[in-house]
Amino acid sequence: MISSQKKYILQKISNQLLPPSNTISSVHAIIFHGSKIVVIKNKRGWDIPGGHIEKNETPTKALLREIEEEAGLIIDQPLDFIVSLSAGVKNQKYADKKILFAISKTQSIPQKGRLMAIPDFLLKYSQNTFKDMMQKILEIAEAYEI
Repeated sequence: MISSQKKYILQKISNQLLPPSNTISSVHAIIFHGSKIVVIKNKRGWDIPGGHIEKNETPTKALLREIEEEAGLIIDQPLDFIVSLSAGVKNQKYADKKILFAISKTQSIPQKGRLMAIPDFLLKYSQNTFKDMMQKILEIAEAYEI
């Protein structure tokens, strides 16, 4: 859960400068298919593919595994990364961790997810505590030439 301050510091980084796995809470993918993004439906509602890094997994491998498991897509490599240094996390397990987002694209239709326009996704995105951060990250992602 995030405090009412909702402060997020977003930083673009290259694949070569990814933080160590033990400093990352979770990895997530914003995958464009034309002007739409790949979304999945999980127990929390509509979301983008992603999850936690397993033991001995790099952030990139974890991300590619999550995309394949949740959306049924195989992506060659994420294009770019954004790290969120989120403040105010109450769960001590994740208090000093970063959230890693990758921006990529695909020509394939997700087997397990679906394609959705960003405004529609933001209306349906169910994690209210992260809604502001998700909107900012999607704005950054849309600005990329992919």
